[in-house]
Amino acid sequence: MAEDIEKNQEVSFEENEVQGEEPVSEALENNSVFASKQNPAQPKENWHKLFEAALFMSPNALAIEDLMAIVGSENYTEVKNFALDFLKQFNEKDSALEILQVDDAFKMQVKAHLEPLVSGFAAKSLFHQGMMKTLALIAFKQPIMQNAVIKYRNNKAYDHISRLVEEGFVAREQKGRSFVLRTTKKFLEYFGTDFKKEQKTL
Repeated sequence: MAEDIEKNQEVSFEENEVQGEEPVSEALENNSVFASKQNPAQPKENWHKLFEAALFMSPNALAIEDLMAIVGSENYTEVKNFALDFLKQFNEKDSALEILQVDDAFKMQVKAHLEPLVSGFAAKSLFHQGMMKTLALIAFKQPIMQNAVIKYRNNKAYDHISRLVEEGFVAREQKGRSFVLRTTKKFLEYFGTDFKKEQKTL
């Protein structure tokens, strides 16, 4: 029975690609939030404020290209230098927040020593406990086969996995008759490095 369900999941996944939907691997790489919304050129004295406002509003890390679109500039090097200067100035403030650089992208988050006290609010508002347990299993055991996750959890995990892939926290790649599951860069950005420790209490 489980194998039949697994096959149906695979057929559905393949049909989505045939119908022109963006493959999961490409969708996860396309993290640009504002790149298609180019603003008019903004005064450089406002760039830091615009960076701060955008990072506060966005749940994801913003790439240099996103920041370029926000300030209306096509100068990659100049925008990156402004962003690095903004990061340095912001992180010197006495604030509960900090700017984290992830490769050539930037994310606003709660400082590490405060995160354990408040992180539950964000996690619980996004996923229910059952889905969090499925995500924790994938994070602990990755790379892990999808049929193994179903075996450890239950058939409800199919819905969990589909939602996690849709939200960009898990990447799914076909291997044989099943799929290999891994957490993504978005997972690390959103939950931080202490996710596994926190989920042990569930």
